[in-house]
Amino acid sequence: MANLDSRDLIRSLEEVLGPPTQPDEKSTARKANAFYTLDREKPDPEIQEIIRKLKLGYALSTEDQFLFDRYVERHRISGKNPLIQPIAPEALTWVERTVKTPSGARLTFIYCFPRAPGPFPVALVLDPEIGLQMEVGEEEYSEIVRLIPPTREELPFDESYRGRYITHNPIGNQLISSGVVVVIPIEKTLENLNAIPSRDWPAVLKFIRSIKVVDTESVFLVSTMVYAGTAFRIASHPELNGLLVEEPESGIFDASLPATTQDAVAMTELRKKYQTVIGAIDCPILIMRNKQNPIHRINDFALLGPLVDNRKKLYLSITDRPLRTLEPIAPGDARETPAIAAPQGYAYDVEAMQKLVNRFLYFIQNNGASPLRRLPQRSQTPWMANRAQSALNELERIENLMAERMQASQTFNPTEEEQEFDDNLAADSPFRGFDSEYPNTEE
Repeated sequence: MANLDSRDLIRSLEEVLGPPTQPDEKSTARKANAFYTLDREKPDPEIQEIIRKLKLGYALSTEDQFLFDRYVERHRISGKNPLIQPIAPEALTWVERTVKTPSGARLTFIYCFPRAPGPFPVALVLDPEIGLQMEVGEEEYSEIVRLIPPTREELPFDESYRGRYITHNPIGNQLISSGVVVVIPIEKTLENLNAIPSRDWPAVLKFIRSIKVVDTESVFLVSTMVYAGTAFRIASHPELNGLLVEEPESGIFDASLPATTQDAVAMTELRKKYQTVIGAIDCPILIMRNKQNPIHRINDFALLGPLVDNRKKLYLSITDRPLRTLEPIAPGDARETPAIAAPQGYAYDVEAMQKLVNRFLYFIQNNGASPLRRLPQRSQTPWMANRAQSALNELERIENLMAERMQASQTFNPTEEEQEFDDNLAADSPFRGFDSEYPNTEE
């Protein structure tokens, strides 16, 4: 056992699981088992009719006004995606903050937390789809504002639009719906994420730990492969309780990869470069990898090797297919409705993403101090589907109210002032003398 190194352990793992499967036509074109996160809900004809009435200046009924207000809130979450929980909007609180760092930069973040007593685990999420979702949120906001009549107060461009990723992406959605506070970088911070100096990240982690509802013993970092190198650099700081990262498919830490694993010198240099960062990580690590990763053998040696050599607390979960792919949006696509605001959209593999979110939640539950708690879901019944029943309920409410008032009027004993008011009102009435001129024939 003394002669066994990390390469022997990793090779034995591959022998047990078998070699990675090669992509083929059947495994790559799985439209029926993929879903897209930038889908737009179909226009509701009754909502469109309400908007037409508003533009014409008609007054809305109480129910129509309620439906339009819910539409304007724009907290809807498409039910077409199997891993998107329809969270009740009133269960969430959104905040935007700017963090000043030692380098003088100002980094902007949005965080969303349950509107309930804490503490809650927290996750800083690094994902390029945050930018796409923010663009969609801006377009949705502009579209809604154009529908609001000029007489109405302008809709505030709040965090629920810019932070749309948290409720509409499967990673952000599953975290927040399980009671995990989600923090995401936005705008320039996201654009320059990989260029942020390492000395700035402790200030960001300090800010995250200062959020009142956050459990400081349950601070996690979640990253997709695009920001894997940045995630490993952040994880070298001791403020984290866990790193959850998707295995990269390219070099990290600005390292160029060798053309072949047979180049022993280049592979050794690459491993040393990785080792300088990975060796400083103390928190548990969960790595999600897929069997189709083109550089899995390089990662076995340069990334997983140092983790095993340094006896890090490492969890490895393998999927058969990539978690998602970036696909062009074209008219004939398998989606019922096209994605918007971007020429490309993310297609997620259902099985792979289901495994990822389950592993993430299990990892957070077992490596954090606070338990996960499921947030209440918004009703999935379409608003308009119950219009008839809602009208009947409203009619019944009005009838009950009128019956109560009639019963109250029969037992009402007016004061002297009230009686005098009634007498004066009757004396001034245009119908005064009506009973005397037209006597009751029943008598």
